[in-house]
Amino acid sequence: MYLRAWFSGVLLAGAVGLVASALAQRAPVPKRPLAERFNPDEKVGTMTARFIESAWDGITIPAAQVCKRFGGNGATPRLALDGYHSGTQVILLAFNDETYEPMNNGGHGIVGFRINGKYASTGSLPGETNIISQGNFIVADNRLGQSPGYLPPCSGGQGHLYSVTVMAVTWADTNPPYYRVLNQTRVELGRY
Repeated sequence: MYLRAWFSGVLLAGAVGLVASALAQRAPVPKRPLAERFNPDEKVGTMTARFIESAWDGITIPAAQVCKRFGGNGATPRLALDGYHSGTQVILLAFNDETYEPMNNGGHGIVGFRINGKYASTGSLPGETNIISQGNFIVADNRLGQSPGYLPPCSGGQGHLYSVTVMAVTWADTNPPYYRVLNQTRVELGRY
């Protein structure tokens, strides 16, 4: 009886070792940053977005809307939306410095605004902070990493072109978040 128990234990240990070895040999699945999961050049649908506040003209970044380093206290611009897909749950705003590639494609941060299909505008989130309001959230911090959340334009007046990719998406609160882009558009914020 003791011999049978010992033999069963050896077989079980061997099987566990084989499974562990097989799992260890599998190649790890690389994780892509959220900011790389969308194609900013992809054209889907006919959604449009426009500025709500008159200080934003799409040509020059308002002086107050730059980063703190250059004397501003920037926040995300409020946008009125039209033509977004009826199944939209969240509006994502991916902020870009198109002149400086490391900060393009969501490099200035990605924020989300939950909607229920009735509201056709985004709110405004303060820059360089993780403070959010109800229904709004930070999806990805800016890539510079010196402050959390959205980084307002911060080129120091070198004429960089800033834009935002506006995406209407379905959303699942998983880790990492899962979403599907229903339609999107691009809005030029202006130059700084």
